[in-house]
Amino acid sequence: KAMDGYCPPFNLDNGHIIVPSNGLLGDVRRPACSNGYILSGSATVKCEAVNRASGKWTSTSICSVLQDYCPLVGKIAGGTITNPTLRALGDSMILQCKDRYYAAQAGPILCT
Repeated sequence: KAMDGYCPPFNLDNGHIIVPSNGLLGDVRRPACSNGYILSGSATVKCEAVNRASGKWTSTSICSVLQDYCPLVGKIAGGTITNPTLRALGDSMILQCKDRYYAAQAGPILCT
């Protein structure tokens, strides 16, 4: 149960809140999902009054598993990745090395 003037806790499995708030009546939160998940539902949720003492969130957001997906490539010491946001099956990326660095494996990195 929420305290008077507040909404109950807003829980989001496999995600987090980008714009946090205290859950006061009128507060708006923006949920986001962890890597490998996609948001279903509203991009923002608001704490609306049910009566003078309590509130409820306007929407439910869910983070669902993203199908046919490769995780983000982390930061590469001594190089950069072209097209780092292409992560669907079959997408490819190319490692570009800085001076005095070389790739241990030639060719593109393929999402399989």
